[in-house]
Amino acid sequence: MNASNLPTFSPGPHSGWNENAAIEWRDATPLGNGRLGALHYGGLAHDRVLLNHEALFAGGYSPEMPHIADELPALRKLLDEGNWEAANHFYTELWRKHSYAPSCARYLPGPIFHWEQASEGLFYDYRRWLNYDTGVGGVSWRNEAGKRSRRIVSSFADDVVFFEPACGAKSSLEGWVSFSPQTVSENTDDDGAPLPLEIIQVNQIGAHSLVARFCGPEEADYTAILVWSEAECLGQDGDRVRLRIGAQSVFVLNLLVDASDKTVAEERTRMEALANGNTGEVFARASEVHRELYQRCTFELEQADSVLSNDELLLRAGRGVVPPALVARMVQFGRYLLITSSAGGTLPPNLQGIWNGNFQPPWWGGFFFNENVQLALMPALPGGLPECMMRLFDLLESKLGNFRENAQKMFGCRGILPPLFMTPDSGLKKNPQAHVQYWTGSGAWLAQLYFETWRYTGDEEFLRNRALPFMREAAAFYEDFFVCGEDGKLHSSPSNSPENAPAGHLDIDGNGLRVCVDATMDFALARELFSHLLTALEVLGEAATAEASNWRSLLHQLPDYAINDEGALCEWLDPRLKDNYHHRHLSHLYPLFPGDEITPDSGPLFEACRIAVEKRMVIGVGSQTGWSLAHMAHVYARLGQGQRALEALELLCRFTVCPSLFTTHNDLHDMGVTMPIRKGLKPAVQTEANQGITSAAYAMLVFADEKRLRLFPALPASWKRGRLSHLCMRGGGRLSLFWDQPGGRWSAHYEGASREIILPAGFILDGSRVDEDGNQHLSGRMEIAVAELAAFCS
Repeated sequence: MNASNLPTFSPGPHSGWNENAAIEWRDATPLGNGRLGALHYGGLAHDRVLLNHEALFAGGYSPEMPHIADELPALRKLLDEGNWEAANHFYTELWRKHSYAPSCARYLPGPIFHWEQASEGLFYDYRRWLNYDTGVGGVSWRNEAGKRSRRIVSSFADDVVFFEPACGAKSSLEGWVSFSPQTVSENTDDDGAPLPLEIIQVNQIGAHSLVARFCGPEEADYTAILVWSEAECLGQDGDRVRLRIGAQSVFVLNLLVDASDKTVAEERTRMEALANGNTGEVFARASEVHRELYQRCTFELEQADSVLSNDELLLRAGRGVVPPALVARMVQFGRYLLITSSAGGTLPPNLQGIWNGNFQPPWWGGFFFNENVQLALMPALPGGLPECMMRLFDLLESKLGNFRENAQKMFGCRGILPPLFMTPDSGLKKNPQAHVQYWTGSGAWLAQLYFETWRYTGDEEFLRNRALPFMREAAAFYEDFFVCGEDGKLHSSPSNSPENAPAGHLDIDGNGLRVCVDATMDFALARELFSHLLTALEVLGEAATAEASNWRSLLHQLPDYAINDEGALCEWLDPRLKDNYHHRHLSHLYPLFPGDEITPDSGPLFEACRIAVEKRMVIGVGSQTGWSLAHMAHVYARLGQGQRALEALELLCRFTVCPSLFTTHNDLHDMGVTMPIRKGLKPAVQTEANQGITSAAYAMLVFADEKRLRLFPALPASWKRGRLSHLCMRGGGRLSLFWDQPGGRWSAHYEGASREIILPAGFILDGSRVDEDGNQHLSGRMEIAVAELAAFCS
């Protein structure tokens, strides 16, 4: 590679950059192709790439689950009597009695690849950058010899990481390459105390390669492979290999899990062929695949400060005024993370996407079904990325046997009961905490994702062969689990509203008792599930069946929602249980979001949802998290309150965003804006809030069902000009929007079946035309300031 081909980076609306080197993985540049993740960090003299693999889980233990369903009547009797403390611990004690002590596998970091070279003297204009639309990252700087650069990509096309260490070098350089385990300092307990760590590394050095096999911790077995081209091997020193490289040199990296010697040898041969190919073509192939995924849907805000670094934007946010450019960058970065963590590979994004440097990752780095997986995947369908959903469905369907075992052995029910969370090794319920044992909503919430996938894609084969079978089994559980009371209504016992406890619902030590009865969310989920099943049967021509009649009957037996004395939607329907606003979950608002049962036409219930979320924002802001603020933004978008939605996103940006733009579970600097829990001494990176910001932006600009299309339902005043292109709609079709608030103009381009168009007050439709392809073009003006708009007025 010569200087004329030097990789360049220009800040723009679909990229991010930092002015400082990253000294640890939480601040690194994330790259990925769904299977293979890479975190690029370090400095010019010592560059690092921490490798991750979607399947690198270890340490799980799954003994036979005991059958305790015969004890369910005794548990329900305790709940009927109001003996909440005994009920809270009832199933936990039964598991202990049966010596049921399973453990979850945990998501482990792979090894670090090191490139170490002698200092080249002073440097200037350092930038660490990432192009979201191409998937290519790197660093650029200038020294006495001229401009220099390194670039890196985790390629969808070739399923390896390509790293160019010396782009623009005028002469050869000498340096060392090596692999090592991730630093032991990342192996601590929740209080930050060091834990023992045993990892065995065995190296195999060839003329053009370095292979390092690792065993441990636990029984993890993984192999890192490095192949180089246009480089001369000068010898070795222990685990390090000395190379002489030039501007044309390229390193090819890969990480394999549980691979045989034969597989490793074959992969090394393949990688050598890639290394000796045309470097420009390698990066072009990688960029082409990534760009096609990324550009299926794009979002932009026109802001002068969009060229500023992540560091500067975060500094301004920390001072109290969040630049719109930071929110816009977070929207684009969230889409980038969704693509790179789940568009390829075989698994959905875990709590950290596919990136992790922690040997004890928070909550095992697993898949949580009471919010986190759902939020992480929320931008997939509107953003034209249905393949991301299929990774989740493949995982769920591989564990149906475990889900049936949960339902039968814990509650004596047919159907499926997915656990609150799981790791790829098992779908059994394992955690003995009451809110995990007693929450029964996973199946119905996951069933919603199946149905939503059909709503967006219109794929009837998927509806018949994948969605309907899963939904049927989720419904079968409720058919057996719900109890018909003397009032003729169905009741849910035991129950939990994730992961909250009613106000004053405490044990003798003052801890919240999370077991309850009749959580509002249970009935919202069941009402949605039965309704979706009836729609599915109607679409497939099976509406006049006995099972359809049964589901209609169950729908009529579900209790109505309730409103408390403060006008808020009740989180529990049992009058003994009082609302507790100091909590991060908004589970009782499910029928407003992520469901769509409660709408602006729902009268008092719609207003009760507004009051309920406002209580959380004002009273319970210190109990929020990064992901809950993203969720809250969606709720405000459904309520038509753009400024409040933006406020939730801005709080997220101010307190829970790393320099890399990774989001964290809690605020980074202990400022009291989120709940204070930590897992170890360092921030707990969780990426579902990243994707939540992306889908919240979509929701603030468009809401669609099969009959209506609401444009600009929650457009904030500070989003002066912008565009959203090719957003997918429920019921099919795509929408592109443009708005210019200072100019008082807006326009829309809609491809799809005819729908009722609903505009906020002050938005005037001047004209509509249909082009030769049947697409509808709308344009209009804004007569009053958006900050003054009433919501959802046609």
